[in-house]
Amino acid sequence: MTDAAHNARPRAGASSSARGETDMNGKGFALGGAVFAALLFLLALGVPGRAAAAPGRVLFVGDSLVDYWSATAWAARIAKSLGSASLGDIEVASNDRMGALEEHLSPTYGERGLAAIRRGGWDAVVLQENAFEPLKRPDHFSAAVEKLAAEARKAGARVVLLEPFAVAAGSVVYNSSEQWSGGSPAAMQGRLRDAVSRVAGRLKLDQARVGDAFELALARDSTLALWENDKLHPSAAGAYLQACVFVVVLTGLDPRESHWRPDTGVSEKEAGVLRAAAWSVK
Repeated sequence: MTDAAHNARPRAGASSSARGETDMNGKGFALGGAVFAALLFLLALGVPGRAAAAPGRVLFVGDSLVDYWSATAWAARIAKSLGSASLGDIEVASNDRMGALEEHLSPTYGERGLAAIRRGGWDAVVLQENAFEPLKRPDHFSAAVEKLAAEARKAGARVVLLEPFAVAAGSVVYNSSEQWSGGSPAAMQGRLRDAVSRVAGRLKLDQARVGDAFELALARDSTLALWENDKLHPSAAGAYLQACVFVVVLTGLDPRESHWRPDTGVSEKEAGVLRAAAWSVK
């Protein structure tokens, strides 16, 4: 737990008046004690960076991007640094490449995500699609999300739909022949935002706005390198940003209060920008 989180906790050494000790006949002591206890409870709920409820077991269903650089494990480390073990039981069902979400419903690919969901016992299931499917085959994307979300809800889990980040500038997907992309990262991100929001709204799903966080972080610091050289996969900084978004969405914790960051690829200055961006898009 960070010093900031520790210091934000309500402490037991309140003034004598808060404990009701000013009531000379003793009757006020019990009342004051009850009020004090209630105040402690309310303050605990209002401590910055703390959540009223958080999941115990989380399943991520997606492709190679969902856990690149071990982003889900990093999310658990961030949560732990904030005094929470709520992300301590995570499983990833990935098709190990940039395949479509619908592959998790296909016997050809082993129905990996569907089988994992049906095992049950999940508090939350995060569904992650690649950045192409919502724009190139929106009907397939929507149908896959609907089927997987229905299975997750049947198992009693909260369902979160991830908004993917656009491909980095300079990618061939921005060639004039690839009109589906919009021709630029900003246009592509806008289209992804709309496509994912439509499906999430229709199915009443929560969203993990990773793409919006990428866009905001770059607007605040254009020197950030959030992609690998292939312009598709996240760099360590991009994966750390994704992990921070996971923490915000799944636990309600404020990553700005964490001092944990990976040993490589993310400076403390960059980490501050990334944490703040993740919190801003909640």
